[in-house]
Amino acid sequence: QNLGIKAVRLNSIIEASDYLYSYTSITNYTAVDPLLGDSSHVELLAALLHQKGMYLLMDIPLSSLQTEVSDSSYGVSLAEVYPVLKYWLSLGVDGFFFPDITEYSDDPGLVEAMYKWRNVLDQFSSGSEHRVMMVPVALLEKLKSAEFTHLDHLLHLVDLIDVPVNLTGSAEMIPEVLKSATAWDSHASLPWINWNMGGIERERVAALTHHHPLGRSLLLLFFPGTITLYYGDELGLSQASQERGWSSIMHWNGGKHAGFSSVEPWQDLPEGWEDNNVEATNDTISSLTTMISARQKKVPIYINGIFDYQGDYHPIKSANYRVRHADHGLIIIDRFYPRRNQYAVVANLGPNTVNQDLSRFYFGGSVLASSHGQSGYVMFRNISLQPGEALACILDL
Repeated sequence: QNLGIKAVRLNSIIEASDYLYSYTSITNYTAVDPLLGDSSHVELLAALLHQKGMYLLMDIPLSSLQTEVSDSSYGVSLAEVYPVLKYWLSLGVDGFFFPDITEYSDDPGLVEAMYKWRNVLDQFSSGSEHRVMMVPVALLEKLKSAEFTHLDHLLHLVDLIDVPVNLTGSAEMIPEVLKSATAWDSHASLPWINWNMGGIERERVAALTHHHPLGRSLLLLFFPGTITLYYGDELGLSQASQERGWSSIMHWNGGKHAGFSSVEPWQDLPEGWEDNNVEATNDTISSLTTMISARQKKVPIYINGIFDYQGDYHPIKSANYRVRHADHGLIIIDRFYPRRNQYAVVANLGPNTVNQDLSRFYFGGSVLASSHGQSGYVMFRNISLQPGEALACILDL
């Protein structure tokens, strides 16, 4: 809540044959895996989040659905999902992500099933309390390539489109990912993009690069749409903790079901961990909180496009972001809106320090958020960025 987070999303918590080995091997779609608790804990979590003005979302893997018709060429029935959603909604869950629904893109019952899912979500919606459905962009891309005739109808059933963006590789790839993904959000009535930087497998960025994840988090927070940050990427590591192999997130004890069944599930952190990590972690959270607050209050970052109504109930939407530069390591993106300050983020995703004259893009600006402690006014004629560093600025008018 203090970070400004609006929703908590849980990976699958549904009962599985061996949850820690494969949480998608589901044995009971209306039960919490015993290693995690039971349904009363979900109900309590939802109630506590709602008290703090936050929502609770859940991942629902579909790959373990039971066969309804034995001679079905698809082997599953998407219709079975309807009562599952109704059960979790009754506990206070506010929405769902279907991570593997792309596997059902050839199922002739897909659209009908999704209409039913939308129906039950709407039954539990009231006023501004809208229940959410999110699908991966891979589903839409596959349906489009197959010239699926009902794609427009399907899009209007969905609230969020999950798009992974690789922020641990070359920055040259990012402009095309932005362009292709935001093409799905080209109209005011279409779903928003939900960005995550964990890659296809949805890992924490902190596990994919030895650089501090904060710079990449600040860059992602400049993208138009909704942002997912995975637990752990909001926390930082001091240099001392990296050298000692300490982490500022919790460690598991050893053992098959460690962390769940152990009486003392978390390892004791080494002596001196707190002194070495608290200040760095507080600085990280402070920068992240500032950027999240700006996303919610600054119109050029808050709004995900510019709308031209011209008396039409279906306005034309144009992008309010611009990629000014992208090479292997350096990327520059700005956000803008008529009669408002312009904002820019400059990020170094490469392995080497960047020292460049960027005055051809901007003259100067005030630091909004920095991954490496920069503050005050910066002039772009002499920018220096460490590997993994990002700098968000309010540009001069």
